[in-house]
Formats: sequence, structure tokens, C-alpha cells
Amino acid sequence: TFNLAEPETITLLAGGDDGYRVWIDGNSVINNWSTHSHQWTTGTISLDAGDHTVVFEFFEQDGEASYQLWRN
Repeated sequence: TFNLAEPETITLLAGGDDGYRVWIDGNSVINNWSTHSHQWTTGTISLDAGDHTVVFEFFEQDGEASYQLWRN
């Protein structure tokens, strides 16, 4: 969960091996839900001021997993 003092358009950068997706307040922002080597994906969303809930889902097909989520 994070809080914005004023309305803002934010950009997220997510990376991972394999699939991942990011939701903010139930809205899909990033969806890279497939089997692949490490990839980076961006998504942008406009949000009102106040509290917001982030959900980061992922899966690993086999081998080692690595995932990152950054906000610009």
C-alpha cells in the first residue's frame, strides 16, 4: 500500500523470469504472464490522491526466479 498526497500519473517498471503482473486498486497495470527469460515491462496509470493497494503476482516455470518492481 502507498499514499499519494495529490493526483499523479505513475509509471512502473517490472522485471522477472518468468511471468508477472501488477495490479493497483484492482486495475491491471502490467501483464507479462508467459514463460520467458528475464524481461522488463512498463505500465502507466493515473491515480487520485489517497491510499492505493499494489498486488504483484508471479510464477516460475523452472530454475531460479527473480523479480523486481520499481516506481519512476
